[in-house]
Amino acid sequence: MNDKIARIIKSAAALLLAAVVASGLALQPSSAQELFPRGSIEGYLLGISGNAVTIEDYDGDIHTLLADEETELSMDMETIYSLSEFKRGMEVYIEYSRSRIEYMDGYSTAVFAQIDTQTKTRTGTVVSAGAGRLSIRDVMGNVSEYTWTPSTVSTRAGVNVKAESIVAGDRVKLFFDTYDTSEASRIEVQGRSVLLKGIYRGVIGTADRYDDTITLQKLEVLRNGKWEKVSSASMKLSADGKAYLGGYELSRSNIGYYKGRTAYMAVGSFFGADSIEKLVIKDSFERLYSERVDELSAFSSQIELSNKRNVTITPASIVVRGGRLVDTSAIQKGQSALLVSDSSPSGEAASVVMITGEVADPSAAKGSFLYSARLEQILPYQIKTKRLYALENHEWESMSAEEFTFDEETYIYDAEKGEKLDVARFASGEYDDSKDAYIYAQGDRASLILLVKDDDSTRAERVTSAMAQGATYDSRIGWLLTTSDASDYSARKEAWIAKTADLTLVLDGALIVKDGVVIKPQDVKAGDSLYVVRDGNVAKVIFVKD
Repeated sequence: MNDKIARIIKSAAALLLAAVVASGLALQPSSAQELFPRGSIEGYLLGISGNAVTIEDYDGDIHTLLADEETELSMDMETIYSLSEFKRGMEVYIEYSRSRIEYMDGYSTAVFAQIDTQTKTRTGTVVSAGAGRLSIRDVMGNVSEYTWTPSTVSTRAGVNVKAESIVAGDRVKLFFDTYDTSEASRIEVQGRSVLLKGIYRGVIGTADRYDDTITLQKLEVLRNGKWEKVSSASMKLSADGKAYLGGYELSRSNIGYYKGRTAYMAVGSFFGADSIEKLVIKDSFERLYSERVDELSAFSSQIELSNKRNVTITPASIVVRGGRLVDTSAIQKGQSALLVSDSSPSGEAASVVMITGEVADPSAAKGSFLYSARLEQILPYQIKTKRLYALENHEWESMSAEEFTFDEETYIYDAEKGEKLDVARFASGEYDDSKDAYIYAQGDRASLILLVKDDDSTRAERVTSAMAQGATYDSRIGWLLTTSDASDYSARKEAWIAKTADLTLVLDGALIVKDGVVIKPQDVKAGDSLYVVRDGNVAKVIFVKD
């Protein structure tokens, strides 16, 4: 009799436990860890009740999160539309914000590391890209390294693009063929990374609600850290363009009601015609800052500048990096930026954030550095140096002597004679112990070598980030390159210091590199991002990025 009662009690307890799990109530063991307000979680699905999803993470802790009609659902790479398609016991990956599920992905396999192709996914913002690698920052602020190969499929808005075109600030979704790999089989670039003509400020005149044309008066462009007057114009709000006021999106058809109000606009070009890609109507009073981002809150969307001002980043904020309109998540701690803020008694919100410096940084490709060296001995496919500096964190750092290798693919150029050299001539002994050189190398392999004579200017050189306006040829001086929005890196302040005027560079003898290939001065286009090593106005090495 006692055994029968014990069996009944045991069965009832088991049924009660199953009912609790099925109802979505979170069983919180003593070891359970509190979730951050925003982040991601992986584990096993225990049950779904209504819109409540209960998951046991890989550490054994149990959590309940809520889905809604805006939650993005997928399984085995395919979009699904109902929570009912997820089954108890299935492994799931969830991105959430304050207990709300933003994205939920299910893995319909029980065999570890063996999954249907492109089932495992990761989403985040590109921190750096280059040499077949992507550094991705997730919603928690954690940075992870992933790789891609020539067989990796990359798309933007459903159209195939080169993986090399993915830049810092892009938001991406990576797909993987096995659970335990970091090599992406497909990369989906989300949102837009629009190449801009400039940031404009103007007063709204009229707005045609039928063809989205906006007439703007008192039009100005943001250049070299200040507003410069330009001719009034009419522009169309692009098909994907959005308008905002006070951090909230406005209906396109209502823009006309804000006649006489000042607006900030990210302006691009569509088949030669100017188009507004994002419009923010000024709400209160404008403030302009050129500062470093000292702190960045992942949860409050606030940044603290080096002048101790706190500014809120909202979906309305126009964020520009490398001349491109990018996601707000492109803002990182330690960056220098030009900010236009909307100031009110309740605080400051960023209308415009222009990230300066580092866009065309040659060190963005992992393991690649620019060196300044005195050549000691040149052997077949090997260089010995005796005075070596490495450009690291935008400063020349003294190093011990190193040896570099080169090969038939290495580009070798004698700046004094204006000649490209083949490997045989370079190793003939003509250049032993008589030349200084700039060497661009990944690891110990030199891909580019620029030979210069008796160059002792390393300590006087400075690093400048700028945007190209166009190259011209002067019969007396040679090729000149005009730049705007230039910033010099200050080692003392550990920040990029914006210049207030255009900078003209002399290109005679300069090594100009784009996508790892040496290009001619006339190949530098207006709008290209530049990373320049210069001595006064004489450019030594220029790295160019679209």
